[in-house]
Amino acid sequence: NRTRPFLFADTRFDAAIYFGEPTWSGVNHLKLFDETVTACVSPAFAQAHRMESLEDVSNLPMLHLESRSSFWTDWFEGQGGQPIEGSGMLMDQFSMVIQAAISGLGIALLPDYLAQIEISEGRLVPVLKQGVSVRGAYWLVWPQEKSSNVALHAFRDWLTRQSEYFPSP
Repeated sequence: NRTRPFLFADTRFDAAIYFGEPTWSGVNHLKLFDETVTACVSPAFAQAHRMESLEDVSNLPMLHLESRSSFWTDWFEGQGGQPIEGSGMLMDQFSMVIQAAISGLGIALLPDYLAQIEISEGRLVPVLKQGVSVRGAYWLVWPQEKSSNVALHAFRDWLTRQSEYFPSP
């Protein structure tokens, strides 16, 4: 599990899927899908705190993900507001953010493919507008010298078909 671009020559990997911008040098890129996020809290947190406006939210603890530093800025802008510097914990995995939110420790900003699972199962409830677009996308990258690899070509084709299930905002 790596969160930053690396040199394929230093690994045995044929390809990688990552979130970000297509700035990884020395590789070919295939955009899989954009990301939208929803702010979520536990039902108990929602009952205990007023969250009817951006100002209300800005005064509550926000759960931050280390690899998504622009999420909260993008979310506030997507809600029609100005970005703010919110307080809260910094974590390095979505699973930790989800568990912290379920435990009532603050507001989680989750990709919709994760948020919808937790919302539908009643562990989290959405805050304000759902499905806010953020910077970055999911990409498949592979070294240019592997472009003619038959197995990689089949994998790219399969991923392309799968990514159609994640419509762009």
